[in-house]
Amino acid sequence: MAIKRIIFILAGLALLGGPCGADPRGKEFVTAFLQNYWQEVPNADFRLLITGYHPATSVTVIVNNSTFQRATINAGQTVSVHLPGFVEMLGTNTFDKTMLIQADKDISVFSYNYKNYSSAATVVYPVQQLGLLYYVVTPVGDTSNTFKEFAVVAHEDPTRVDIHLKGAVSFKGRDYPAGSRLVVDLEPFQTIQLQSSDDLSGTRVESSGPVAVLSGHSCAKQNTQCDHVVEQLLPVSSWGTTFIVPPLSIQSSSDVVYVVTSQSTLIRYQVGPTQNSRNTNAGQVIQIEVKRPHPLYISADAGIQVLFFFTGAKTGVGIYDPFLINIPALTSYCTSYHIDGIRKSDNYAVVITKSTESNGITFKRKAVGNIQWRVIPGTEYSWAEHRLGREDRALSLEHPSTPFGLYIFGVSYMGGYGYSSVCPSSQPVSSCSSMKCGSKEQCEILRGQPMCVPKSGSICRAYGGPHYHTFDGKHFDFMGTCTYTIAKTCSLDPTLPFFSVEAKNENRGNAHGSYIGSVTVRVYDTIIAMARNEIGLVRVNYQQSQLPISLQEGKLRLFQSGISVHIETDFSLRVSYNWDSNLAVKISSRFSESLCGLCGDYNGDPDNDFTMPDGSLAPSPVEFGRSWKVKDGHEFCWDDCNGECQSYTPEKAKKYKAEPFCGWINKGGDGPFSQCHAVIDPQPFLDDCVFDVSLNDGLKNVLCDALKNYADACQGEGAAISDWRTPTGCSLPCPENSQYKACGPPCPATCNGEAGPTNCSSLPCVETCQCNEGFVLNAGKCIPSTSCGCIFEGKLFSPGEQFWGDDSCTRRCTCDRETKRVACQAARCRSGEQCKVQDGLQNCYPTSFTSCSASGGLHYLSFDGKRFDFQGNCVYQFTGLREKRNDLEDFLVLVQNDHQGSQSVPFLQRVEISIYGTAIVKSREQPGKVLVNGLLNNLPYRSRNNDFSMNRRGQTLVIQTDFSLTVTFD
Repeated sequence: MAIKRIIFILAGLALLGGPCGADPRGKEFVTAFLQNYWQEVPNADFRLLITGYHPATSVTVIVNNSTFQRATINAGQTVSVHLPGFVEMLGTNTFDKTMLIQADKDISVFSYNYKNYSSAATVVYPVQQLGLLYYVVTPVGDTSNTFKEFAVVAHEDPTRVDIHLKGAVSFKGRDYPAGSRLVVDLEPFQTIQLQSSDDLSGTRVESSGPVAVLSGHSCAKQNTQCDHVVEQLLPVSSWGTTFIVPPLSIQSSSDVVYVVTSQSTLIRYQVGPTQNSRNTNAGQVIQIEVKRPHPLYISADAGIQVLFFFTGAKTGVGIYDPFLINIPALTSYCTSYHIDGIRKSDNYAVVITKSTESNGITFKRKAVGNIQWRVIPGTEYSWAEHRLGREDRALSLEHPSTPFGLYIFGVSYMGGYGYSSVCPSSQPVSSCSSMKCGSKEQCEILRGQPMCVPKSGSICRAYGGPHYHTFDGKHFDFMGTCTYTIAKTCSLDPTLPFFSVEAKNENRGNAHGSYIGSVTVRVYDTIIAMARNEIGLVRVNYQQSQLPISLQEGKLRLFQSGISVHIETDFSLRVSYNWDSNLAVKISSRFSESLCGLCGDYNGDPDNDFTMPDGSLAPSPVEFGRSWKVKDGHEFCWDDCNGECQSYTPEKAKKYKAEPFCGWINKGGDGPFSQCHAVIDPQPFLDDCVFDVSLNDGLKNVLCDALKNYADACQGEGAAISDWRTPTGCSLPCPENSQYKACGPPCPATCNGEAGPTNCSSLPCVETCQCNEGFVLNAGKCIPSTSCGCIFEGKLFSPGEQFWGDDSCTRRCTCDRETKRVACQAARCRSGEQCKVQDGLQNCYPTSFTSCSASGGLHYLSFDGKRFDFQGNCVYQFTGLREKRNDLEDFLVLVQNDHQGSQSVPFLQRVEISIYGTAIVKSREQPGKVLVNGLLNNLPYRSRNNDFSMNRRGQTLVIQTDFSLTVTFD
């Protein structure tokens, strides 16, 4: 509850004037009033307290696009602007109730929201301190008809707000569950307020333009009756890393400190003598209890947001209700503060300073008397609480040279308030007025300096047979089967990092369609290749590696999320490929007009997306695709439909557009994708589904792939979808030791957890096969966590796995099974071999080959070309090493002949191959299956150490090893 009819006269109320904070002084501000308690509570009072720092400062307050009040303020003067009751926002909705405050010289603004026994106040930050990324904190409280709440306030431009919810909300007749994404387009000076009975803490708010975010509770409650609490949040760019929060003398129980992170962060904190640490992910909110007499010291290896929640207190003197304070970082402390007292309240100052400088603090220009300093363990600081009494005249606290921190709080019967005090310095505020940014960039104050940052991003997709959707939204089909540039940096701007994404297309059954068979990404002088069906694996600089991988000191990360591989860079490039036919490239508006390839130039105009390398526009998709062909050594490919392009009849289109087929995509009401329609237009995906399914005569797996394409796009944007696999009959089998999750964690447990994405907790859920407890994802399988191997130069290798440690085959490395460490030694290719890249992999390859074969019944051809017939029907050694040698891999191939039926001539019936201590048996009785060490396995099969693989080519079994032995059997 709040202080009854208290007059706030707070000069210089501002927060964080240091290098890691936000300066509260400026010439233009926007804010709004969140719902306070119940609508019908009487004596509502909404006001702005505006403080001047220069003589004759002209101030205008505008509400609802109408000038509400004008005033002239002098230096050190605070005026109170009372606002009409309609400014309060009630419920979840968008509102045109934003207040715009403008001045011709610097001012600071403080807002006050009062109803009988319920009030809150907060510093208002100027627009140059607003940002694009925030994380919400909503304190506890479960009083009937009260809500956790926050608001997003747009400035002068239309703004898209992307909200990733941590709790369920209902907005404009739609339910948005926890974990879903809500996207709203705000008009200039429009505000959205969201309320929920769920905790919304950790909700991520991203916007295309600068916004103000206010967060709190309509009436928070813990130890006493409820009270409205609200704070304007700082954008992530203004967060700090070190904080001190002393306990309050009025608290007989305990208070709560909320700590929020925006990325993977190590948080260390000390409460009195007790030290703790926590590893956190983006958007994670941890709560730390603060209780007399122990102060709290927090440090982090990345920026964090810290809010202090006074939970209310009952004492012998009175009952004091909750309030919320945004805590400044140590780097934001000042050498002097100016305070105006708050009438009819017991006011206190909490001071934090270096222990050696405590005697230098002066109060009203006199040494502070009768004050008890207490050391803050683990730091060089001390703190003290000083009672200010009920004075309402100007007060000052100063130190001649050393910055210190100051919090002010006050209490009265069933009331309370708190805030962080202000630096009165006239130091100029960093401004964006002199910055000139690109057409799709905007200026934002980062680390105290104006910088150009992207306004937005866009996704280009290639999927299905294949269909392309460019960065600018142009949709086309292209059936080429060569290698093509999907997207790359084409600008000569030296500030833009270079990258390229290429895709090799292939036919699969239907010669008139093509699908993505492999993807190559070049970035940071690293070549990354992803091949179809090599699940859990990638090729880095032509060497196969397991996911996840961290390269270039974390600037380049590769990891599996769901059933796709993701490549993430520190300059906002995101590439994902599902090891089958679905490719997505996401890039920020920083690259606007600087891209080229099949994804277009990203300049906002889809009409010129068919621009070829010579600058001219292609007349057709075929000519456009052909112009971006990349030479890859494979000459047998084509850029058209390999003859006449297939078409389908209107009858087929009508059939497959219906619900039993592609109609699931655009089905409304209780359709599985209905909640995604407002986020991603279903029509292009529906058309592509009809196209693919029609050309393949309703083939089930083609339909399931098309539905999966839309499901992935929806979940990638955080849109909620319901179970679509059950009604469509599109099951997803999961590997051993895992279970299917329709909306599972985007970052699975792996053997290399540090290589995962930096913002894992803020990523939307994904469809996945989640490993059971005690197992981790490794190379597409769930293995016991105790079976993990070695991490070497950011890459993961299995126990016993051997690999080249350089690009010239002169350093051979092994992952030791016992120590889980990599040992390398000098090596070279054998005689008759050379180090080169073949089929995308670097290795020692023979300079020549020969073969031995058995066919018919039975005709033999030796390695040296001798032909003979032999009709024995026992088990024979077909080939193998004559003697074991250290420089040659040992192998043995046995064959068993048998008579078929009444035939007198035996035929090859069974083959057994022994390699790397593994026995492989293939017989005619079990087509499509292979025995590996006595266990029956389906094809394709790859060994755990990736030293041999088995696949089918038509009816032929092909076994390939990494030492150039190939065995085929049909």
